[in-house]
Amino acid sequence: MKEPENSDILSLDKSGLREFYYYHLARYHFAARFVRGKKVLDVGCAYGQGSALLLRSGAKKVVGIDLSAKAIRHCRKVYGSSDLSFSKQDVLRCRFPDHCFDLICAFDIIEHLPQPELFIREMSRMLKTKGTLLLVTPNREFFRLRSSRPLWPYHVREFSRRELKSLLVTKFKRVRFVGQQATKGRYAIGVRRSFWAGLNHFLMEIYVLLPLFWRKILAQAAIRLHRVKNVTFSHPYPLKIKNVRFLYPAEKVKSSRTIFAICKK
Repeated sequence: MKEPENSDILSLDKSGLREFYYYHLARYHFAARFVRGKKVLDVGCAYGQGSALLLRSGAKKVVGIDLSAKAIRHCRKVYGSSDLSFSKQDVLRCRFPDHCFDLICAFDIIEHLPQPELFIREMSRMLKTKGTLLLVTPNREFFRLRSSRPLWPYHVREFSRRELKSLLVTKFKRVRFVGQQATKGRYAIGVRRSFWAGLNHFLMEIYVLLPLFWRKILAQAAIRLHRVKNVTFSHPYPLKIKNVRFLYPAEKVKSSRTIFAICKK
């Protein structure tokens, strides 16, 4: 498996994509309630901020893995310790023995993989009996697009709740979904019905039908625009971790931008 094309955007705390950084880091704050005294694997650890947060939250030991050699070098330099280690690994063929982790965090990984079934099997293999997988992926139902193609051009497949559950129950006895939603900032777009929300949806319907090459060009242009915008206008970022909610009722999960799956063996 090759390194993701957009791996550099994972250094979010130092870029104009800081809103996404807070939205992403909020998941680790949610996961912190599960880690006390446990051995944890952080799959797709990127630049290590989340892995370090899990260790500070009481995990016995945390191991972070990523396909980016650049990210792993940074993690080892900044966060490496006897209880927090990092290694470059393919998430479909991890170099760990069976049943060695109590908890696995896999945030924004599965949608990038051409063989999600192999990924779920590998996560199950490494988990101890009664271990837990925390998995996060975009909610395909949120955008209500007619096309089944992924909205983000670097995704291979995006899942609905039903599709994701049918995959997870092949290896996990209990699967529960939690929604993630922001109350302000860019990630609150779509919560309110308005002319601009309707226009945004119309443009997404057109965008998702474009050839992959042009979708990647437009996606990178959007990233650069957000960076320039946030650097040019020196105001506080509108989204903070306190503005991110995790929603439990099933009807609210359906309307959530992101699906957070809690899976028990």
